[in-house]
Amino acid sequence: MSFTSWLISALLSFLFWSPLRRWGLVEYFGEAIVIIGVLTEYLAEFHVLQGPDEETKKRRRKLAKVGSLVLLGGLAIELSGLVRTSQISGGIISALNVDVGQAQESADAAAKSAGEAEDSAKGAKDEAKQARTLARAARKETALLKSENAELASRINQESAQLNAITPRSVLLRNAKQILGKAIAAFPGQKATIEICGAPDTGIPINEQALEKADTRHALAEILQGPWGMRHHIPVYWRKCREDRWVGIFIFVNPGGQPKTMDAAQILKKELVSVLPPQQEEVLKRCDLKHCSSEDHEFPGWLAAQNPDLIAVLIGAMPFAPNALKEKQTNKPSVRK
Repeated sequence: MSFTSWLISALLSFLFWSPLRRWGLVEYFGEAIVIIGVLTEYLAEFHVLQGPDEETKKRRRKLAKVGSLVLLGGLAIELSGLVRTSQISGGIISALNVDVGQAQESADAAAKSAGEAEDSAKGAKDEAKQARTLARAARKETALLKSENAELASRINQESAQLNAITPRSVLLRNAKQILGKAIAAFPGQKATIEICGAPDTGIPINEQALEKADTRHALAEILQGPWGMRHHIPVYWRKCREDRWVGIFIFVNPGGQPKTMDAAQILKKELVSVLPPQQEEVLKRCDLKHCSSEDHEFPGWLAAQNPDLIAVLIGAMPFAPNALKEKQTNKPSVRK
């Protein structure tokens, strides 16, 4: 690389340096010139150029002058670089101090925000703890209310069942006449017959259970006569029926009949179960010639087996007869005062 290329490269690098670095280089350059001036004066003062003639003396004086000028120039350059470097360094330090101050302010603001956030978080934590406490109390209260409601509903159901058990079935049927009639209205013209379990009661006084069964038959007949075709309008009895065996109301239907007959029997069973007191035995009985063959032609199951499109209803004994309650009350032991 030639000297010219090196010089151009050095000048370009010098131009791209930072001001502080450039003036630092100027300061070093001034120091180098000062060193050169000192060496020149040294040569002049310590008689490096020796000789008694005037010519030698002139050279020594001239060399001393040149050394002094070079020294003064180097000092001036060094001082200029030092001053400028100090100015630039002071500006940089001032800017750094400003940045440090701003950073400190930002740090203080962040610390303050962190403290406020910590206080807010602590408050939110306390509120959350209080909310959890309230939620636990609310859950306990809700559970207690649910338990009380369940207990109350159970008591209502029990009392309702007890009330239904001592209420004559005819009264329950007449109270639900509109609901039952609407439910079975979807099967107009359905053939049906109602039989009473046991022989007709002709004794005096009249048996209350027999009277209750007859009244129940009459109430159910009033409901079925509207949308359905009743086969018998006068009471029909199954004389050989055992009242201790057939307790409740029973529906006999032939599963081999038309589907609408089975559907009608299912609907009737559903409505009767929802209205009447509970009974132990299944309400709906499926009877065909194989399972319900009997020589007793008054048996409702035989009637259903012989007539696939007929629904036969049997009014059996009441699950809890009205006079049983009277007997219970009558047989209570007396309490001495």
